[in-house]
Amino acid sequence: MILNLRRRVTTLSGVLVSCLVSLAGIYIIYLALAYLKSEPFWQELVRQTGGTLLGIGVLAFLWELFTKRSFREETLLLANVAANLDKAGVESITLAYLELPWKDLFQNADKLDMFCAYARTWRNANILYLRNLIGRPEMVVRLLLPDPGNHDAVVELSRRFSYDHTQIISSIEETAREFSKLAEGCGRGSSVQVRFTSINPVFAMYNFGDHAVVTLYRHKPSKGEVPTQLVRRDGTMYAFLDSEFEYLWGCATAPVAEVTPSKSLQTT
Repeated sequence: MILNLRRRVTTLSGVLVSCLVSLAGIYIIYLALAYLKSEPFWQELVRQTGGTLLGIGVLAFLWELFTKRSFREETLLLANVAANLDKAGVESITLAYLELPWKDLFQNADKLDMFCAYARTWRNANILYLRNLIGRPEMVVRLLLPDPGNHDAVVELSRRFSYDHTQIISSIEETAREFSKLAEGCGRGSSVQVRFTSINPVFAMYNFGDHAVVTLYRHKPSKGEVPTQLVRRDGTMYAFLDSEFEYLWGCATAPVAEVTPSKSLQTT
């Protein structure tokens, strides 16, 4: 209530001042036209001065009544959006997910947690970075994939990507095998773990420790660009993704595969 009253008083004060300035400009123009006819130079100078004051007064009047409110609301809206994005930790949003700074993400990673359908395109584009990451000491890579033996999951992925069931199953199993091969180059104390889950991914996530990436899937059965967010560790979006992955990893019911430098792939 007090804040609204102050705003009204401020607006009315601005309108009053702008009106006074406009009236002063009109009066100066009148003086120039009425009393300085014999002095063309001074008449023009005074008239220009009055016209300037009149223009300033009119602009100030329009600003106070119309423009200022819209400007303030837009500024507050932008400030709120910026604050929300900062709280969520969003650093970038793009439709071209392969154009994200994947090289930097891999170089600065202290872990890699992934949950995706099979990520063939992403894997092939970043295969060298993956090898370097897995080759570091004390690096844990966890990959969560849809269970290729789960009929419902396969049917949904088949609809989503416009592939037949056999192609979906083959793609998932191929990704699992490829990570098993990559694990043969594990560094000291590192490991690659692969689990299958009956829960179908509604988005793909890649958590590198400092940053995480979330990529949405399409409802329309087709391929193409999809919204992708890069978020930092101290944001609420990162916390959500990390919590989701830990939950999904903990409740995975399908066989677990793990590879370390000292042992080959084993299934439990």
